[in-house]
Amino acid sequence: MVTLVDFAKNINKNKWSAVIFPEGTRSRNGKSKSFAPSGLKIITKYNKEGYVVPLTINNSWKVFKYGKFPFGIGSPITITTHEPIKINTLPFKELLEKTETIIKEHIK
Repeated sequence: MVTLVDFAKNINKNKWSAVIFPEGTRSRNGKSKSFAPSGLKIITKYNKEGYVVPLTINNSWKVFKYGKFPFGIGSPITITTHEPIKINTLPFKELLEKTETIIKEHIK
């Protein structure tokens, strides 16, 4: 957590973009796991003027369903970029719920 706090502070200081995967690890069957709030909570705490841009990634589980080898060839991965959400416009709980809902609604 200390490293994540330092990273969150550097995002603000250096005007970086960051990517986190709140599900933790890739699904093995395409069904979304529950989002863990800790990473997003820490990043938003130090970046109130920033934005969350939800991304839905479809079919990555098919490519890696056997692990690193053999690849599940012929399964196109698609990434859908959704409307940015300004961090300071919603309480954290609503921001997390909205982000999770948007992403899950677009999983095919």
